[in-house]
Amino acid sequence: MVAANVIAQDLSRWFHSVLIDQGADAGVRAGMPVITGSGVVGIVAGTTPGASKVLLVIDLQSRVDAYVQRSRARGTVRGRSEEDCEFDYVLREADVVEGDQLLTSGLGSVYPKGLVVGYVSHVERKPYGLFQAVRVVPAVDFRKLEEVFVILEERKLPADSEFSARDGEMWEQEKPTSAGDVR
Repeated sequence: MVAANVIAQDLSRWFHSVLIDQGADAGVRAGMPVITGSGVVGIVAGTTPGASKVLLVIDLQSRVDAYVQRSRARGTVRGRSEEDCEFDYVLREADVVEGDQLLTSGLGSVYPKGLVVGYVSHVERKPYGLFQAVRVVPAVDFRKLEEVFVILEERKLPADSEFSARDGEMWEQEKPTSAGDVR
């Protein structure tokens, strides 16, 4: 990890990002996660040699695959406003209650598993549809954000072409090569 200071913030109502004082010269690359001791801040969106732009989890473009620590219910935390997020795609029958802690799932190749994203502040189970409406308060207070850590790890999933073609043989049935022989 590399420590960084917040040196500016986007003052627009439409975008929620900050600038930090560490960039490519410190090994920071786009796509790296940014955290504090409290939890997830966001993801590096771009860098210069000496600075980086960080897209905050409260931004409308932000998505974090997460789960409820207590019940293991899964969904996606999506930025919504300056104050909260939504926990989308949570099945209606999933066990989610106010106060539940949400952690990163480790899926999606950005955030390591187990980082605190936030806490459930409101749950609405409608009598129709597949999903619940769940609101989340982020673990990080972005109004007081001064220092962050960038996790210097680029997590990339291997391309399909990297997997051995021999893996497919596992699913082929054994074929007789001659009378009585089985391959």
